[in-house]
Formats: sequence, C-alpha cells, structure tokens
Amino acid sequence: MKKKQIKLRVVSHTEGNDEFDAGEKESEFTDITTTAELSMSGDRVVIEYDEVLSSGDDTVTHTAISFDKNSPNVIFLTRTGDVQMTCVIEEKTRYRFSYDVGFAVFELIAAGKKVKNSLLDTSGTLKMSYDVEMHGMMIRTCDMRVTII
Repeated sequence: MKKKQIKLRVVSHTEGNDEFDAGEKESEFTDITTTAELSMSGDRVVIEYDEVLSSGDDTVTHTAISFDKNSPNVIFLTRTGDVQMTCVIEEKTRYRFSYDVGFAVFELIAAGKKVKNSLLDTSGTLKMSYDVEMHGMMIRTCDMRVTII
C-alpha cells in the first residue's frame, strides 16, 4: 500500500428543507484547505481528511473518499466521529445508507446527479452532486468539489 500526504481543497454547498421551521430552506457553504492522506492499494484510491461538518459545532469528523481506478465515477463517502455513515454516489443511481448520529439512526438514500472524477496521485478534481432523500422526500441537495493542490 502506497501512502502520501497531500494538500486538499474541499468546497461544498448543501441546501435542504427545514421541515421543522415552516419549510424554510437552510443553506451551508464550506471551503476548506487541509492536509490529507492519499493511499493506493491495487486499483483502490482513498483520500482521508478531517473536517468540521456544521457551523456552530466544533466537532471534528473524519472523512474518507474512495473509489476504484476502473470505476472512478462510483464514489464511496465515509464519515466517522459523531456522525457514522458510508454512502455511494454514482450518477443517475440511488443507494440506500444509514446515517448514525449517536442517539438515532436514519435510513436515507443518496441519489447521484453528477460525478466527474479526475483525481490522480498528485493532481486532479472530483466534482459530485447528489440529493439525500428520506421516506421518499428530498431533504438535502449536496454539491462537492475536492481538488488536490
């Protein structure tokens, strides 16, 4: 297994419906530059880094983005910490996953809209857009761009 430290820029925008607040939309924008670890084992590529997922909360979540070089547009997004989840994001495909927040586990669906992955061992960008659904309703739209710098 080959591992190396890289610099990563992660830009994400999420927008969702706040069902508990008269249906108002909530929006969150994140732009971080961080040190990450890129590892390759056979055809598997994994990029791992730490981030704070929510404004107003200083809890650090460990994030891993992984994919197979033979299927670079099928992305596995794993988060551990206060949030535990692994979802699969693939264009025009829906995958069920569990979102564990400690006191409750939610069954959700990741509905991939767009995935473009040109990440290599020293450069490249991953762009993905997907919806998160619960009980047949779209609850969040996510756009994410990950760039090795």
